[in-house]
Amino acid sequence: MPVGDYYSLDSILREETPVPVEFQVRLTKGLANILDAPAGEVKELPLWLARALDSKDYVYARVPRTHSKPTLAALKVDASKHSLSKLNPYYYEAGIDLSIMTNDAELVQALMISFARRYKDILERYDHTEDKNAGTFIKTLTSEERRLYVSGQRSSVHHSKWKRRMLEHIEHAPITQMSNKKLKTS
Repeated sequence: MPVGDYYSLDSILREETPVPVEFQVRLTKGLANILDAPAGEVKELPLWLARALDSKDYVYARVPRTHSKPTLAALKVDASKHSLSKLNPYYYEAGIDLSIMTNDAELVQALMISFARRYKDILERYDHTEDKNAGTFIKTLTSEERRLYVSGQRSSVHHSKWKRRMLEHIEHAPITQMSNKKLKTS
């Protein structure tokens, strides 16, 4: 977890994503009482622990079912029909972490394609605030997609009010202010 995300609830929850790992050695000290598993056994560990043990070659991290090739193939066919929030509310962020741990470049490509396709749906829908299916649609979105949707919806409302002279100036979307802060501190 990057240092800047230490107090972020989203980062903490993302780090709890279960990751299947295969033990390469039997741990005898420290975590042995918690992780009592012989070499070759597969267990699910939280992402933060899997990352730490994988970096020391104690375990071999595997890609979980939520990011497996069949799941990614289904997303390539029609990404908008799947409820990624049911798979993992932090689907993309966890996927990037998993791709780094497992050296899986295909996973990154599939995540980028899926995000781009779903982003088009978000852009088409956020302007329609009276859409009766908006609640159902929002439930399918990951936390990042939900932030984009809400930010787009607010921006659309502000723009509409500005055009009708109900606002003196257009306000910045919170999501753009956040990215500007990150750019300034980096």
